[in-house]
Amino acid sequence: MTTQITLAQAARTLVQQASRAVLATLDENGHPYTSVVEVSPLANGNALLLMSRLAEHRQFLDRDARASITIAPHIHTDDALARPRVALQGIAELYDANDSERDEYIARHPDAELYLSLGDFHFYCLEVKRVRYIAGFGRMDWLTTDQYAQAEPDPVWEIAPGAVEHMNDDHRDSILLYAQFFGGADWATEAYLLDLDSLGMDIRASSEQQAETLRVAFDPPLTSAAQLRPRVVAMSQQAKSADG
Repeated sequence: MTTQITLAQAARTLVQQASRAVLATLDENGHPYTSVVEVSPLANGNALLLMSRLAEHRQFLDRDARASITIAPHIHTDDALARPRVALQGIAELYDANDSERDEYIARHPDAELYLSLGDFHFYCLEVKRVRYIAGFGRMDWLTTDQYAQAEPDPVWEIAPGAVEHMNDDHRDSILLYAQFFGGADWATEAYLLDLDSLGMDIRASSEQQAETLRVAFDPPLTSAAQLRPRVVAMSQQAKSADG
């Protein structure tokens, strides 16, 4: 049984969840220039950005459309290098967003409605040409445009970040049980969730002597977000019963 989603699917999922990214453009001397931007994913995995004429990065793009965005939602955490991130390389140019794309962008970034009314802001689309996805230590790869475009975001993408935060804040005891009972880490004394998807959970388990990242599979896999809460509750009850 497959216990991990593909790197392409993981990359599409991370992009689907994203609202901000670091944009890298090339200045007039060909030097990389980075800035923080707000993004919204398009249906094909490309990224929609809203830019002012006054923004340096827009002026750079109008000279040279080559660009890259990095999405790293866990960059502020102590274990950021063990967490997923994705870099999208491509061409960023003026884009005529349709109504649904515009509405989705505004839903993610409500202030954008005001910006659009000013006439100074326009949509750009980063057309993805190459993808570098890093799941964490030891699991990473370059993805082709076809691999990335043909993948679908994971079925639980919309609730996964909130579920991870909630579990880590309020249910550390259950996470430790998952690690010990389902992950075979009977040595662990602490554990927290790194990530989860429709196929399972990534858990960081530790004790005074060691630390390890574990994959605990959902059996069977989830097919919708609505199945997540009942499943993790049932797994917790199963582990508690086995523990006596």
